[in-house]
Amino acid sequence: MDQLVKQIFPEYKPTSWLPNGHFQTIYSAILDTSNIDKVDYRRHTLRLRDGGNISVDIHNPGRSKLAVICHGLTGGSHESYVRTVIAQLGEDVTAAVLIARGCANTRLSTPRIFSAGQVNDLRTAVLYLKNLYPSAEMVAIGFSLGANIITKFCADEGNGCPFKAAVVLANPWDLHKGSQELESSYLGHYFYNRAMSSSMLALLNAHEYAFKDTHAAELAEVNSLRWPTIRQFENIITRKVGGHPPDFPLPDAETYCIWSSSANYIEHIKIPILALNSEDDPIAFKAAWPEPSDEYKTSPSNLYKCKANPLVHILHTKHGGHMSWFEGGHPFSFFKAGPTYDDNYPPPRRWFAKPVAQLVGELLTDAFAPAPGAARKPVKVNNGDVEWETDDANHTDFVGYSVIAAGDEVIHGGEESKKTVSQGL
Repeated sequence: MDQLVKQIFPEYKPTSWLPNGHFQTIYSAILDTSNIDKVDYRRHTLRLRDGGNISVDIHNPGRSKLAVICHGLTGGSHESYVRTVIAQLGEDVTAAVLIARGCANTRLSTPRIFSAGQVNDLRTAVLYLKNLYPSAEMVAIGFSLGANIITKFCADEGNGCPFKAAVVLANPWDLHKGSQELESSYLGHYFYNRAMSSSMLALLNAHEYAFKDTHAAELAEVNSLRWPTIRQFENIITRKVGGHPPDFPLPDAETYCIWSSSANYIEHIKIPILALNSEDDPIAFKAAWPEPSDEYKTSPSNLYKCKANPLVHILHTKHGGHMSWFEGGHPFSFFKAGPTYDDNYPPPRRWFAKPVAQLVGELLTDAFAPAPGAARKPVKVNNGDVEWETDDANHTDFVGYSVIAAGDEVIHGGEESKKTVSQGL
């Protein structure tokens, strides 16, 4: 993995007028990307064992290679950071984006939301894709919160992991440390913290009907706070409805953060993972990254293997912000509406898109070992649902689906990007 990464990823040179992580991250959040990397999808919607819904947006269906993608906080397949990678994938790769509960026009049908550590919905999406494309090889791509979910999922699956490898970008890794860092800085506490919590609150209120019978008091409490922080939101809402029993409800936000942090599980990962992180990321802090192995602690290289597991590699850049990594571009492009790349003032492009897509293509070749869990098969059960062939009680109780819609709805990624809040976070 490390040699391949060194060959594929060029040196990152940030856009001159976006010189640090704050500029990069804020630009990412306000950039109009509706005319950039236009990607269309077919939406598949699944009813889950607990009555909830998820969607899987599929681009370029039916290929023998499959990239399974998890978006960031309150995001979806419309996000520019998702589309820019999908646009670079080869024609021989199908891209499937898991849309979390309540996100991107996926109806929230139960009082249970997505969270940073709940991986059963990803298990169910993979189960569906395995049933849909039984011979396809899979690599995972995760962004921010989705990067944490992918990493924790790979650890939970261990020798049964259905992915050959994974690429995760801007993983927050240790949510407890990250939360402490976020609340200790002025911009972190008063800007990023509240931008993220406001997105969560907007999602919650858009699906108020799902909570009014069971969690009306919590809904009222979090709305009574003028600007709730992420920690307050987690303490009032997520620790109670962000996962399945027996883990949930959790006693407090700190316990939730420790439970969900992928950094606490990486020793169990059995597949190669490349993580891309920026040292000036104002959300996924360097202080929360996994420790490098001893031989890398004094190395000048910006690529290291993790001490807890040498299969996990971290490629880090000095700049890049949170899921941004913009390079090139003309400053006048900032003032345009609906920017395109065929004029005199091109906007910046995300540096990671081409190398990530190229790496995924390489990982899906025979040069890399098959997924350790490639032989696992879906089976149909008496009520027509589909589940994994397993004796794991967690899987049989919470991992399984019935199909609500199988690709009839077309999702236009560029058009949907205009409807988001706090995009890029």
